[in-house]
Amino acid sequence: MISELAQGWQLSFFAADHPSPTDPGGYVEVQHTAPEVLLRKVANSGWSSYWVRVTREDLQAELYRNRAAQPRGVRLSEAIWLQTEGDR
Repeated sequence: MISELAQGWQLSFFAADHPSPTDPGGYVEVQHTAPEVLLRKVANSGWSSYWVRVTREDLQAELYRNRAAQPRGVRLSEAIWLQTEGDR
């Protein structure tokens, strides 16, 4: 699924193992913004990270570790807008 994530699309899933200052875990969004560039952001209950680059391998490992913790399932959608690194 990650290998086929087309530019301009977004993948969303829950990472139960992500450290959080509030509720357990974090909601991950990943956008394919340019050739070979995946940006990742995590948020939950009033906090969010910046958009940062993530490798395909790290993303695959995170999704696999959290495969059983998907309350809404893994979602694939067209990105409404494309983010850039450091955007909040």
